[in-house]
Amino acid sequence: MRYGFRMEMPGVTQEQCDGMHAHLAPMAGTEQGFVAHIAGPTEGGWYITEVWESKAEHERFMQEKVFPTMAPDAPRPIIQEFEVYSRQTKDQLNA
Repeated sequence: MRYGFRMEMPGVTQEQCDGMHAHLAPMAGTEQGFVAHIAGPTEGGWYITEVWESKAEHERFMQEKVFPTMAPDAPRPIIQEFEVYSRQTKDQLNA
């Protein structure tokens, strides 16, 4: 089953989110199982929503690539996980 999560990051600015994205996006883009990344502002912070082919692939990416680059005192985001039943690209919807 595909896996999705929404991460809320209170207090994070657009510049900070852009910096994280610039660092992590090239790695995520080559990871097996990565499907999509969406980000935007919230009241007082930033959010990220991602879809992966499986939770295991996402967790491997986090353990191997993300956690080792985080500062030990970095604030932990609020994460809401969900199963992704369906996903289609624009091309698939118009086929």
